[in-house]
Amino acid sequence: MSDQRLDERKLNMIKVKVIEIEKNNIIKKDPSDTIAESIRKYIEKVVDGKC
Repeated sequence: MSDQRLDERKLNMIKVKVIEIEKNNIIKKDPSDTIAESIRKYIEKVVDGKC
């Protein structure tokens, strides 16, 4: 049960970060590979438990 709750928390952190990156990009206009890389790095950090 606690594993599932942790996974849900991690998913929510990732969702919030993705929305934040996309919102910031409306201003910055980064290329999509730069955005994908930012999201990928953040997901790795969350999955590794560094956030």
